[in-house]
Amino acid sequence: MGKPIESITIVGGGTSGWLSATFLARAMQTEIASGRMTITLIESPNIPIVGVGEATSPALPQLFQFIGLDEKKFIKNANVAFKLSGYFDGWNVNKDGSPRKWVNPFVGSYNIAGRSPCYYYLKYGRETGEDFSSIVSPCPAMIDQNKGPRIPG
Repeated sequence: MGKPIESITIVGGGTSGWLSATFLARAMQTEIASGRMTITLIESPNIPIVGVGEATSPALPQLFQFIGLDEKKFIKNANVAFKLSGYFDGWNVNKDGSPRKWVNPFVGSYNIAGRSPCYYYLKYGRETGEDFSSIVSPCPAMIDQNKGPRIPG
């Protein structure tokens, strides 16, 4: 068997880097406490926050519980934004050359009557000219109406 890993270096901070480091530190707390493991995060003071709006997943509450972070306090104090989808205006062009918008509705994998929503879109939805996201998600309509979830508190 090979030599056990003694050191992990995470290059880049931000949400992903810091959550990764925190998760690993929690998962390997025994090894760290005994001196058998170190975790280092390298973050440049010269690179500004990108602010791309990292999305979280339904697993976030479990992650917070695992690392010992209170979800309600996090939401209250971290200036969070609730993101329902990704909106790309002018992402591509329609056949007539007009700009096309596209919405990634962040839908999970689910079936309707045993079939993927893609099946129903390909069979029935394309005839209407609507985008797939408009068929399977309320997000495009919410965006068009400037609607979104309420922030708790």
